[in-house]
Amino acid sequence: MTEAKEPKEPKPKQAKLPGMTPPHIKEIQEAAEALQEVRTERMELGEQEEKAQASLAAIMNKHGLKRYNLDDDYEALIEAKERAFVRKIKRRAPKAKKPDEE
Repeated sequence: MTEAKEPKEPKPKQAKLPGMTPPHIKEIQEAAEALQEVRTERMELGEQEEKAQASLAAIMNKHGLKRYNLDDDYEALIEAKERAFVRKIKRRAPKAKKPDEE
């Protein structure tokens, strides 16, 4: 299993250079910086997900499996032998009996 990475400390903000115009609206600057941090975290999680997919695919290939039921609601599938993913199983609701069928 892949190891969980420790959260990184945020980089210190660069000081404003003399003669440069500071941000005009502090609220927008803060919101944009928050979005940047979330995007960076999402990208790091994407890299971890790719490694986990490759690991799962390798293990499933080792056991000669293309599909593996995890439980009643999820299954693991292999796509192109290098990538695996887990998805929720789509189940159809049982058909209701019509009153005249009873």
